[in-house]
Amino acid sequence: MTNAELRRVMAYYLDQFNTTGEAVTDETIHATILTDDGPPDPKALYEGSVRWSLGANGHPDLAGAPWPDEWLEMTIAALADGIIAPTTTVASLAPRTRGAAARAPRPTGVPTWYKRLVTRTPDRWEGH
Repeated sequence: MTNAELRRVMAYYLDQFNTTGEAVTDETIHATILTDDGPPDPKALYEGSVRWSLGANGHPDLAGAPWPDEWLEMTIAALADGIIAPTTTVASLAPRTRGAAARAPRPTGVPTWYKRLVTRTPDRWEGH
């Protein structure tokens, strides 16, 4: 899961609790939408949903990591940047190559045997 994917997940879950009618963007502050009113507690449901998504998408270490104390006052972008660095991806989601990445790429172009065959002229064919 990348930072951008985490932002989309966070925006999706936050939009599920949105009763303001405003669009949820990366600049949306959590406190403008989430409250402690409940049961069920929207703040706890949101946090649990995001943590579940992190764990389900290859970040079990981040799913249980503590969030900043004031995360409710943070924007989606700021909280996502605090959880996953903007350029980090999960290695477990990367394609498995089984060593193919370490192999040298195959040469491209016309094979040498074909070049010799095509460049032979009829006078050079005699005797072969």
